[in-house]
Amino acid sequence: MAERLHELKQTTSTVQLRGVITGTKSNRFYKSGTGKNGGAWNAIEMGVKIAENETVYVKLNGFPRPEVFYYKKGEGKAKGDTQKVAWKNRHKSPGEGYRLIGVNISTSKDENGKNINKSFTEYDAVEWIHENIHDGDSVLIRGSLEFSSYTDKNGQTRRKVDIVPNQISNTNEPNDLDDSNCNTMAEFENVIVFSSIDKEEDENGKATGRFVLSGYSIGYNTVEPVSFIIDAEHVKVANAIKKKMRPGNAIKTYGRVVIKNNIETVVEEDPWGSTETSPFERVVGPTIREYVVYKVDGSTFDTETYSEDAIAQALRKIKAAKTAKENFGEKPSAAVSDDADDWGSDDDDSLDDEAPW
Repeated sequence: MAERLHELKQTTSTVQLRGVITGTKSNRFYKSGTGKNGGAWNAIEMGVKIAENETVYVKLNGFPRPEVFYYKKGEGKAKGDTQKVAWKNRHKSPGEGYRLIGVNISTSKDENGKNINKSFTEYDAVEWIHENIHDGDSVLIRGSLEFSSYTDKNGQTRRKVDIVPNQISNTNEPNDLDDSNCNTMAEFENVIVFSSIDKEEDENGKATGRFVLSGYSIGYNTVEPVSFIIDAEHVKVANAIKKKMRPGNAIKTYGRVVIKNNIETVVEEDPWGSTETSPFERVVGPTIREYVVYKVDGSTFDTETYSEDAIAQALRKIKAAKTAKENFGEKPSAAVSDDADDWGSDDDDSLDDEAPW
């Protein structure tokens, strides 16, 4: 593992999607190859439809590595045990009760109707998904948000958010997108290191009534600027953040992935002269995916772990390391508790913690 460039504690995120698989027939669904250094890789990208014309995409990449790790839960108050296993032996458990740390998949049942649970490395999980996941499957996917950035051909910094799965399972009931009561979802929890909150403005400089919450996501060797939207209906949350938080403070947020499409109604003329044509709707223009925060957890309000100076120092170290790589011709790879109600929350929603096994 690469030497760490900063000492900041990593922030966490979780995502939960419930919907219908799509995109497995696309040429972007599965790819594999060999990198410049000769190492193999597998990659998957597929969609989870949460409504008609609303799709959230998940991505998973995998590479062979020197070893994998198995974990066994301790009994009672005893600590669990972690065992290292060589890559070539990754399919062999080191003993009873040990489970591979990786991607958990439960999409089939045994003859008694009980879930068959399997754990894979990311590399092997991509292969399994490629062979066993199909359009129309109703699934529950759990994973994390991964924030990253890269420089485009024009020298502009581009930022992106990927949803990376670590658990995939079939839902007990099919997700019927034609049913208005269909229980689909795209929810997330994310710890943000705060930097600012501002009123959102449109292209004409007019306030939209929404807010932009900005901050940082801390990875093992990254500090990525991030931003979220807070809608006008949750202005109490925005006001509480503005009043209580200072740069370098951290807090857990709760939100939804919101898909926005520009839909137009089209009536196509029948080339055979019929006047009984039916209008239909289609998506025009780019799809916008927003990460919209509706609540924060006041009990996670943290003024101690991070600071504005520590963030700035970490960013300088990361920039220096990137510059050093470029100079050598290498291409760089892209708690203080508080009353929850004081943070503008009107409910107590959280992600479903129920596991399929």
